[in-house]
Amino acid sequence: MAEKVKKPFYKRVWFWVVVAIVVIGAAGANSGGDTESASTETKENATASTETKATETKAEPKKEEKKEEKKETNKKTISMEEFEKIENGMTKEEVEKLIGGAGTLDSSAGEGQYKTEIYSWDGDPGFGANANVTFQDGKVQGKAQFGLDQ
Repeated sequence: MAEKVKKPFYKRVWFWVVVAIVVIGAAGANSGGDTESASTETKENATASTETKATETKAEPKKEEKKEEKKETNKKTISMEEFEKIENGMTKEEVEKLIGGAGTLDSSAGEGQYKTEIYSWDGDPGFGANANVTFQDGKVQGKAQFGLDQ
């Protein structure tokens, strides 16, 4: 009786199924792990959307133009002087009063006393300058800035 010849492992179906799973898993891990760039993309998309809305409202009746103008006047930037006055333990309302306007909610997680929110404000010097304030349970827990002038 002839002896059965075993196929090499690389010619077996199970080997290629395992290889495919590993490759797909590695590709997924590389594309999903960069939250910072995803956050930046979201901010850029939001800015583009706001600019598009502003352009579209110009073609609409004057009532819409007045509403858009009102929103723009409430927008407030943050200076380095204002940023330095923000202290841990301050409430969101105190920070908004100090800066003179509400920030943009960038992230929110948790509930109750564990609710964490991150708000951002554009900086005074212009393009790219910004500040972020992290609130937990409604109070400042941290802050960061980029490009604010002294």
